[in-house]
Amino acid sequence: METKLHLPKLTRQQIFNITFGYFGLNMAFFLQTSQMSRIFQTIGTDPNKLGWFFILPPLAGMIVQPIVGKMSDKTWNRFGRRLPYLIIGSIISAIVLIILPNVGSLGLGYGSLIALVFGAVVIMLLDVSSNMCQQPFKMIIGDMVNEKQADKAWSLQNIYSNAGGC
Repeated sequence: METKLHLPKLTRQQIFNITFGYFGLNMAFFLQTSQMSRIFQTIGTDPNKLGWFFILPPLAGMIVQPIVGKMSDKTWNRFGRRLPYLIIGSIISAIVLIILPNVGSLGLGYGSLIALVFGAVVIMLLDVSSNMCQQPFKMIIGDMVNEKQADKAWSLQNIYSNAGGC
C-alpha cells in the first residue's frame, strides 16, 4: 500500500484552489436539470415527451466518466495529469451554458426536428463536458493532498459541491 505522507503540506489557498471547482461544476449540473424543461418547452417540445430528454445526460455520464477517468490516469504532459481535461471541459461547459438558454431564439423553428435535435445535442455537450471535469476533480485530491489534509480537502469539496447545487 502506497503512502501519501511524502506529499507536501498544502496551504489553505492551495486546498481551496483544488476543491472550489466543484462549486461551479455542480452549479452547471443543477442549472441543466432545473432549466431543461423550460428550455425544451421554449423550442416546442411536447411536455409529455420531456422525459426522453432527461434520460440523455445520465447516459452520457455513465459513458464519459469512466473513459475520462482512465485517460486522465494515463495522461502526463507539461500541464499535468488532470488539468487538460479540466480546461477543455470547463471551456465547453461555459460555451454551452451561454448557448443553452438561447436555443429558442436561434431561429431553428418552433417545434421543428432541427430545434429539438440541436437542443438535445447541446444538453448532451453540457453533460459530457461537466462529466469530463468531474472525474479529474475527484482524483485531484488523491493526487495532490497528503493523508493528514485529505479529510479536510474532501470535506471542503463536498461543501462546495452542495453549495453549487443551491
